[in-house]
Amino acid sequence: MRIERQGSNNPNWVGNEVKRVGLHRWVRKHKPEPELCEHCGLKPPYDLANKGIYDRDLSNWEYLCRRCHMAKDGRLAKSTEHIRRINSTSQSEF
Repeated sequence: MRIERQGSNNPNWVGNEVKRVGLHRWVRKHKPEPELCEHCGLKPPYDLANKGIYDRDLSNWEYLCRRCHMAKDGRLAKSTEHIRRINSTSQSEF
């Protein structure tokens, strides 16, 4: 694509009205993926996550391993609690 037709000069550009998939694709193109998770630095990143602000500002995005992404979203705590409940229910049945 010619430089003069990139970004906001492209007739298909929708700016901040971009949908989820298009925004993720744009961020992946403009934010290089690091070798390790940006939060823990222990595992390779698996997810591209926003920091609660869904926009084109690259500082609002981070590459995270699955565990860090689930922890930041609160899903890890919910999953752990669910497993505890299942285990305690199955233990009390015996």
